[in-house]
Amino acid sequence: MRKSWYGSFMKKTQIIELFKNIQGSLVSFVSMMMFIALGLAIFSGITFSVNTLKNAATNVQMEAAFHDLELYYPYGIDEDNLNTLKETEGVDRIEGIYSTSVLAAYNGNSKIVKFQTIPEIIDTIYELEGEMPLKADEIVIDSVSASANKIKIGDTITIIDDDASIEAYLDALSGYSEEEGLETFKDLENQSYTHLRNKTFKITGIVKTPVFNSKSGNTLGVSVTHKQANDMIAYTIDDSFNMPEYRPYNYVYICNDSLRQYPNFSEEYSQAVTEFSKYLEADALAVANDVYKSLDDSRNTIITSGEEKLSDGKNQIEEGEKKLEEGKDYEIVYVNNVNSYTATGKENLDAADYAGPYVVARGIGNYA
Repeated sequence: MRKSWYGSFMKKTQIIELFKNIQGSLVSFVSMMMFIALGLAIFSGITFSVNTLKNAATNVQMEAAFHDLELYYPYGIDEDNLNTLKETEGVDRIEGIYSTSVLAAYNGNSKIVKFQTIPEIIDTIYELEGEMPLKADEIVIDSVSASANKIKIGDTITIIDDDASIEAYLDALSGYSEEEGLETFKDLENQSYTHLRNKTFKITGIVKTPVFNSKSGNTLGVSVTHKQANDMIAYTIDDSFNMPEYRPYNYVYICNDSLRQYPNFSEEYSQAVTEFSKYLEADALAVANDVYKSLDDSRNTIITSGEEKLSDGKNQIEEGEKKLEEGKDYEIVYVNNVNSYTATGKENLDAADYAGPYVVARGIGNYA
């Protein structure tokens, strides 16, 4: 097909006109091009920075074995429960920790502080400034908390509110056996229970953690107990806690090595984690249900045992009252209680005219 000479002519004419317009307003054209170039540079810088930050964060999380999933068990779990979860396909590493949030005072202000045991294989802490805690009244604080609250090594925090009565009851319930009777619970109402063994803690170091590596306070999680955002994260040794004896872990961290093929901040990783969590959900819920059933069975056993003992006690009372009634072989009779006369002789006691008040004991038993 032959091209139209008119169309070609118009295109050439438009190009010539464009260059003439640019020549006539060269300064405006150059300024516009500079703005476009600046916008492209900013966009490229932001895109590059985001990717750089994501890669840096991913490297940190990889080195510190950042968890893929976090499970929370309010009733706690034990080593057997951890081993059950570990048998699930995809659970390559698993670690249980104990954690609790308390109300504490620092520099005259009240703070929600999340205390937790020091992780060993998942979400490990790094870049320590100072020393790790060695005593039950020592802690290290994460760098985000330290920066936000202007914390220095050597400072102390004081616990204000640390009620662990529910945990103490659940722990006693976990260890209950019928052979022990109700002895496990006899002191629960008369004692106060706390999560932590000390009221004052000295800060011996500042650390970084892959879990909380942002300057935003929102990254520190929410206290399940206080329904507020945590202000600080404190790591300490196991001996600092009054940890439940029977189910010492309330948080579980899980790593799936197959997910390492995806960058941590990619859409592929997010989708893979979602799929893995759905796959793990049934086993995780099964563990939770087993724990709940065990506690519920113990509770019902205690209730049944208590009701049986109460019933036995009532029966013993009734039998005692019956024996007491059957064993009484006399009765007391009061005569002339309102009469002011006094009898002068035994032979006149029944004389109606002047008999005074007296008491007669009459035998009612069966005598031979």
